[in-house]
Amino acid sequence: MKHQALFMLAGLGLATTAQAADVSVAVGADYSNADFDGSSAHQSLNDNGNSRWTGYIDFRHPLLLLPNVNFQRSDFSSAASGVKHDLDVYDLTFYYRPLELDLLSLDLGLDLRRYDGEVNGRGYQHDLLMGYLGAESGLPGTGLGVFGDARYGAWNGDESHDWRVGVSYTLNPQDSLQLKLRGGYRNARLDYDKLGYNFNQRVDGWFMGGELRY
Repeated sequence: MKHQALFMLAGLGLATTAQAADVSVAVGADYSNADFDGSSAHQSLNDNGNSRWTGYIDFRHPLLLLPNVNFQRSDFSSAASGVKHDLDVYDLTFYYRPLELDLLSLDLGLDLRRYDGEVNGRGYQHDLLMGYLGAESGLPGTGLGVFGDARYGAWNGDESHDWRVGVSYTLNPQDSLQLKLRGGYRNARLDYDKLGYNFNQRVDGWFMGGELRY
């Protein structure tokens, strides 16, 4: 009985070590020079060359029943004649990774999105449930990869999408602390009513950034 207990404890310790090795946390940020068009508060928008930032944190683990978690904040603020629309977009994404191979990984999940805005001093919040799809492919031994993700949600006349595609290069793919450089193109669309206004905006542009994963 003592030997069996020791074997069980040893096996549990090995499993815990293996699971701990599969746990990873990443922080990243992207800079974009985005263009805005559409309408906001009944004013036409055509605002080009805006410097905007997106920051995120991502947590992955090997537990099958619990989803991985990603939290992201994006600045979608814009301005038109007589209208200043400050807008922060928060995404809390719960996702699973049903496919993970050396050449390809696939993520599926749900995204809880909050639009936290202010129009000429009047604040509002708007929430939307979105579907999430992500994919990443890498060339083994090179650090080179391509990636993409998309979010889409529609409810009671509200509609939003947000997708991006890009390329990446991991400087040290074999290390436990990895630095990844990334760049690509992002396109987002939001359409909803708040404060008696219809916000119908498109945000698109190139981005570049980096990610540190441990």
